[in-house]
Amino acid sequence: MFVLASCGKHYTHHPKILAAEKSLASSPDSSLRLLLSVSSPQALPEADRAAWCLHYAHAMYKLQKEDSVPNSLIDIAIKYYDGSSLYKYSGTAYYLKGCYAESHKKPRKALLYYKKALLLLENTQEYDIRGLTALNIVYLYYGQKVIREAESYAFEAKKDFELSGNKNYQMYCYQMIGEFYYNSYSPTDSILRYYEKAGRLAKVLGNETMYYFIQGLKGSTLYASQPQKAIRLLKEAYNHDQANQEIHNIFLSYCYAQIQKPDSAAYYLRLVENSKSRIQDSLAYYASRSYINATRKNYQQAYEDAKKAYILNEKNFQGKIKDQLYRIDKQYDLTEKQKENLELKIANQGKVLLISATVILLLGACIFSIIIRNKSKRRQAELETKNKKLQYEMEVKKLEHQKKHALLLAKLKQKLELTLEFRRMQNRPAAIEKQEEIMDRIIRTVILHKGEWDYYVKEVDELSGNKLQEMQEKHKDVTKSDLIVIALLYLGINIGDSCLLLGMAKETMYTRRKRIRKHLEIADETELEEWLAATLQTAH
Repeated sequence: MFVLASCGKHYTHHPKILAAEKSLASSPDSSLRLLLSVSSPQALPEADRAAWCLHYAHAMYKLQKEDSVPNSLIDIAIKYYDGSSLYKYSGTAYYLKGCYAESHKKPRKALLYYKKALLLLENTQEYDIRGLTALNIVYLYYGQKVIREAESYAFEAKKDFELSGNKNYQMYCYQMIGEFYYNSYSPTDSILRYYEKAGRLAKVLGNETMYYFIQGLKGSTLYASQPQKAIRLLKEAYNHDQANQEIHNIFLSYCYAQIQKPDSAAYYLRLVENSKSRIQDSLAYYASRSYINATRKNYQQAYEDAKKAYILNEKNFQGKIKDQLYRIDKQYDLTEKQKENLELKIANQGKVLLISATVILLLGACIFSIIIRNKSKRRQAELETKNKKLQYEMEVKKLEHQKKHALLLAKLKQKLELTLEFRRMQNRPAAIEKQEEIMDRIIRTVILHKGEWDYYVKEVDELSGNKLQEMQEKHKDVTKSDLIVIALLYLGINIGDSCLLLGMAKETMYTRRKRIRKHLEIADETELEEWLAATLQTAH
């Protein structure tokens, strides 16, 4: 009877409710007025009442009046649409239920309702509701620091808003994905690609606040690698984005210090100091101040600032490593939860088998055929259990490999970045003898020396799954010097920085690259970097 009742449920034909639904997306206030003009909604037929409750709650949420929406109204809609084929309205009801739970500080329940909504809306064309549901899941996961899940749902939201053509929410999704990429140390090109998309949409929509905010994000992404371009972007943001001026000041000071313009660096640094902001306790602040003090021959203060910058850099690096470990642990926790669910499922299967055995005893006439069938089911269940156990073990190994890979790559990149920074410092005016001795002690601690190259080539070989060693065995003419250049290319170090690291001229580097191509027998039309990326790529 319940099945027949569910199948027989229909949507409202009430003209005012239908008109309210039609104007809900573009004009929620007009929709609300229409709904309030319906007399005695509590006395309406069941289908009309469920639709009235659903659209009334939805309009109130769109108008940011969710505190005035009773939970009972949403429950009326859920109760009516649940189990029916009206997936659009059932999914919307669960979306609103998730919003209610989230606004009442119940994130776990909110996640369950949002995921139920996505499941119901999966085969509908309600792209905006689907996108908003996925976006809310992003915020919940981000708040719980389950970053990979948050990033995954951000891509789902982006896809839905692209299908709906909602440029406003597309813009926010692009900006959010860019920040996810930035925080996960993705390539700069990938980060900027999404910032560029968000910026273009902000310009089309006339959202100047968002446009200049994104310009600032692009500048803060490029401040270390392309200071000239970063200055242009940060200045553009500085003149329009008042809320983030302090951040722009510190990055502008650092950029000007990089290109050796102490007066401009000092100007923006002074603005930071006058603001008495917490941002003064940052790596960029101390690095910039160290450079300015060095140009003023205040070497003692320059050293103190350089030391603080180094300590903060080390602290930031440790924080990044802890963050990566936390993400991996969260993924491991999710895998453990899947294991528990699997064990529960196996326990339930045991109960089913027990009930089946009881039925077999009662059905004496069919005992032989039923026993054979149950044996087959048991073998199948055991096989499924083994397969799922193998999948679980493989997932754990994969997570361990990712953890090791992330730590090793981060360690190598930090070492190389510090080496580059100190190589650049060596090209600046020399400090006093005492200062040089102090800096030498720091260099011996963190900067890469010639004697360490063999060790780091081995590290890169491990990262590539020993493919570097295989390459050397296959191509006997490849020298140790060639392997160092190959290792730098694998880590994404550009030609200019490679020359600084190895202390060689660019002409020498181009000659070395030509020799490597010859030793590795690479065709002239093939890019060296692309060939190495394809050859040294590992399967995680």
